[in-house]
This record gives sequence, C-alpha cells and structure tokens, in this order.
Amino acid sequence: MAFTPEDGIKRRYGQTLRENYPEASPSFLRFATSYWTLKLVLLDQPSEWRDRLAGHLLAQVELNVSGLFFPTRTAMAVQRVAERERAQRQILANFADLYDVEEFMRGNPILLRDRASGSRGCLSVLILALVPPVVVFALVAGRFR
Repeated sequence: MAFTPEDGIKRRYGQTLRENYPEASPSFLRFATSYWTLKLVLLDQPSEWRDRLAGHLLAQVELNVSGLFFPTRTAMAVQRVAERERAQRQILANFADLYDVEEFMRGNPILLRDRASGSRGCLSVLILALVPPVVVFALVAGRFR
C-alpha cells in the first residue's frame, strides 16, 4: 500500500525503491513502499499536524518501523543483523497470510548488505517496545498489496 504516490520517493531521495534496492523481493518492496510513502506523508505535513494525536501516532509507527526494518546509525536502530532478522521474522510471522516471510528475508537488501559488510553493534531497542506499532504497520502494509 502506498500512502502517497510512489514517484514522490524518487523526487525526494533521487532513486526509486527498485533502484535503491535492486536485490529486493516483491514482499520487501511492498513493505518498503508502505514505509517510504508513509515517511513522505509525515515529512510533508505541517508541524502543527505532528502535534496532534494522529500525527504523533504515525510518527511513532514510522520511528519503530525504521529502527527495525530500515535502520540508520541512531540510538533507536537495532544494529545487530542476526537480532534484527530474528525480530523481523517474529513480527512478520504474525502475518503469514500477507507476507511470505522466507521470500521477504531472502530479498531483504538491508540485511543482505549488512551481512556482507559484517555490520556489528549492540541491540539498542527493546524488541517488545517495537512490536505493537510494527505489527499495526505490517498489517496495514500487507493488506493492500
């Protein structure tokens, strides 16, 4: 599901998702489309909107999804590849009818790249804190394939 037109991703970031993640599986790309278009919606809203409950909740979902599925080197990111994969599998297993978990993992370019680079770090987020918002996002993103 795209929350806004997908061409906004290329305009904002300079590449389409397929260009940025050429090794991605269809399941991963569906999930990434939902995430990155949600991020665009949040970025394009006026700051007053973010102060409202809906804006705050969507921003929290975006932060939790990014920390687990699209991490950067921030305090909220889950840095260890094996731990991130285990947590992602745990979340997506709740949506087996929506996502082929094995296909998602085989075609998860972020995990593939991190494994290739030997990424190391420490778990900086409690997985249990991520589960509820990420579950909601996965459900919404998977329902609209």
